[in-house]
Amino acid sequence: MSTSHRHWNDTRGFARFVVVGGTCFLAGMAVVWLLTERAGWHYLVSTAAATLAANALGWLLNRSWTYRVRRARDTAEFARYLGVNLAGMAISLGAVAVLVDGLAMPYLAACALVAILMALVNFQLHGRVSLRAGAADG
Repeated sequence: MSTSHRHWNDTRGFARFVVVGGTCFLAGMAVVWLLTERAGWHYLVSTAAATLAANALGWLLNRSWTYRVRRARDTAEFARYLGVNLAGMAISLGAVAVLVDGLAMPYLAACALVAILMALVNFQLHGRVSLRAGAADG
């Protein structure tokens, strides 16, 4: 079964995705808080920086542990992963801005809510687009 379809019915694979996501979520939230509260950055800039950092970590962890991709890392795969994440980041930033500026939700709560919702989308996209079987997985 291909890498892109193997995990849809794999409870252990999804559990790994959740653990990686939780790790990246906590790392990202820490970065958002540090950059906003300690460095004085605007919350959207902090969120963008945190998203990029957490996603780089996520690519490494998901690739090796969740999806168990064994082929050599390549730029096309990372570009696909980054493309999915940048699209997700754009959606996330827009949603966070609406929640904070439009609905007066605290920025950390808005980031948390959006991250949880985007996890469902990202699991699907990374399995089908980013880390799909395209090269031999050995």
